[in-house]
Amino acid sequence: MLCNHAICGRINDTWESIQEVCVRDCELEIARADIRNLRPKLQDNIFRHIDESDITVIDVSDLNSNVLFEFGYAAAREKYIVPITKGEIESLPTDLRSYIFLTYTDGSGDQFKIELRNRLREELKRIRSDREKLLLEEKTHIVKSSFEVKCYVNRDEANLKTVFAGAERDIKILQSNLTTVVSEYVDSIKTALDKKPSLRVSFLALDPESYFAAVRARQLGHEVSEFRDELHSALYELYKTFRNNETVEIRVYDDFPTQISFIVDNTIYNGVVSKYQQSRNNCIFKLNDIYPTLHTSFVLHFTSVWRDQVTTRKYLPFSRRNIPRSDD
Repeated sequence: MLCNHAICGRINDTWESIQEVCVRDCELEIARADIRNLRPKLQDNIFRHIDESDITVIDVSDLNSNVLFEFGYAAAREKYIVPITKGEIESLPTDLRSYIFLTYTDGSGDQFKIELRNRLREELKRIRSDREKLLLEEKTHIVKSSFEVKCYVNRDEANLKTVFAGAERDIKILQSNLTTVVSEYVDSIKTALDKKPSLRVSFLALDPESYFAAVRARQLGHEVSEFRDELHSALYELYKTFRNNETVEIRVYDDFPTQISFIVDNTIYNGVVSKYQQSRNNCIFKLNDIYPTLHTSFVLHFTSVWRDQVTTRKYLPFSRRNIPRSDD
């Protein structure tokens, strides 16, 4: 979403004209960097304003060295700059002449306002267009062969509580064992649901009665019956917590567990499954599902398991299937 801010550098008698055009004609929020205080030091305050702005209006009439330095800073930060001057453009330093300046005089108030309004509207169109192109580029990297991935040493470092609490559209959780979800993330998910009642939450876990539950118990060095009871307890706690919420559903699958995933809106957190250690203690990777390959690998995988009528069913307490348990 476009944040409408305009930052003004050193502005003298033109300040009121700029303020009028920005607020009335362009619906921008405007801040004068040498007045509105965000930092104790003036220079730091100006840099902070530039960082938070979309458009920077800079008056270089006096060729003040500080203002020229701020101009260079805004250019380095790739801000959209509207430079203005009271003097002749030919008198400006050579490296500034490549910019399209708006000029003004003491008696050019109305004409300056018209030119500034047109220029700001052009810059706003450029901002919108550039951001739309960037989003399109991100969504069309179909042939991309590598992706930026952030790796956390564990789930606590990934701050999943905050991630869940901030969910806006959907939460998908795929785990063998939902015990940590019950103990650590339920409150955050409830917070998200309170803020967004339409939020859809999908829990997908290993069927406690599955043959694979016994296999996983042995990998972890647990008693099979105790491990099954742990899986049942976590599922039942989730059921009790969310049974009256129509946007929350719990399903269990009877199959080989292949992923540990937390998918929140467009962000994927993929846990590492290892033979002798629970995934909650392993590292976790953060990815973005805007790339088709990643969407297929994680989101589509979740959907496929969720909808599989053969291996997956809706969880209901005390409705255990008659799965042979001779492997216990």
